[in-house]
Amino acid sequence: MLLIEAIEEISEKIAITLSVASMIRKINDVRGQILRTYGRKKADEIEPLIDMNDEIGIDPTYDRLVVLGVLKMLSAGNDYEWYAIQYEQLLADYLRSTNEVYQIQYSERVDL
Repeated sequence: MLLIEAIEEISEKIAITLSVASMIRKINDVRGQILRTYGRKKADEIEPLIDMNDEIGIDPTYDRLVVLGVLKMLSAGNDYEWYAIQYEQLLADYLRSTNEVYQIQYSERVDL
């Protein structure tokens, strides 16, 4: 997902108006948190997204985590609950998928 696509998706779903610069900061915050926590990257290894054609860069299947994280951050009440549930479900799926890859790699090494 491109940065511009993430901005458009957030804008479509959120009831408040934010500047593009503010949205990019929030996207970078959530993306950085995901990469540091689950992608095992150090803060100085994460380049901020600047250009609208930059890829979010989590994983093409799971880039929506960043959008849901920003929506969760900006929402309240029932909307917050809905985005939080969607975020946690997608995050759990992402973690299962990355864990399966590690298990497959590990089992292949054992079989050699």
